[in-house]
Amino acid sequence: MALFFACEVGPDSDKTGVETDGEFFVLHPNDLNVEAGDSDGGHPRLLSDADGKLRDYLPGRDAENPSKPRAVIAPLVFDRIRFQTGTFTVAQLPAATADPEPLRKARALQSFTIPGDTKAHLREQLDALGFNEVSIYRDLDRIAIRIKDGHGRGVA
Repeated sequence: MALFFACEVGPDSDKTGVETDGEFFVLHPNDLNVEAGDSDGGHPRLLSDADGKLRDYLPGRDAENPSKPRAVIAPLVFDRIRFQTGTFTVAQLPAATADPEPLRKARALQSFTIPGDTKAHLREQLDALGFNEVSIYRDLDRIAIRIKDGHGRGVA
């Protein structure tokens, strides 16, 4: 799933014809939560306003109890969240003097660069494996485009 997003065509690619490099991340959610101070094995919690550990991540509460980023499970109320089967992160707004991307420093995160000149080939391979706009987003607009592109050729 992450590789699909890293290989998407960027908005500037259409203008220049050159695809920019992509980047994807592998996050070990339990390890991230242990780094943030959890002592229960770091299992991601369901994102909820009622959870005391997660209250510090609500808007406007960033300075009250500075905390490291955490991995959470989002409520499965939207189709897109269910289809993408991901773990999400929550982070506080960094103070003006703090690192603007504290998650990048986490030991639980690995980053991989996808060279722009390999993205088209990777998109073809991902599509063959069933990772495409339809399987990721599952909305009618993308389904219609896929049908048109795949079966509308040669129609006058």
